[in-house]
Amino acid sequence: MEAAALAGGRLRYKRMPAKAVASALSIGCGASVGPEDPSVQIGANLGSMFGQWLHLSDERLRSLVAAGCASGIAVAFNAPIAGVFFSLEIILGEISGGAFGIVILAAVIRLCLPRRFLAQNQLSTCQPMPFIPPGSFSYI
Repeated sequence: MEAAALAGGRLRYKRMPAKAVASALSIGCGASVGPEDPSVQIGANLGSMFGQWLHLSDERLRSLVAAGCASGIAVAFNAPIAGVFFSLEIILGEISGGAFGIVILAAVIRLCLPRRFLAQNQLSTCQPMPFIPPGSFSYI
């Protein structure tokens, strides 16, 4: 948030892969962390990285950072509207016409893409557990 406000959206994206791996390991090993912060950081860093590669102005770069944050919140909480308002109020601090459309589009697309491609191809399936009568627990 500080970089979006003070540095014009220029984030140091070179540390992003290390943060992503560390977050994946922490979440995968059962640490008491949630997917919200890594999702927001990765989204914001990707927005900043693409904006810097394209040599965009600070205002457009901040819009891309906000769009990345909105998409991270949308996927972490399954709430694209919350992601949009979080980005507009907290990251940008204002609701401007140009940023509003970009942020909404990013949140909705990020939420819809995994559903489209993973809806028919589930990663795993769970088999129902057999019923064990309570009287048999003494034998186990």
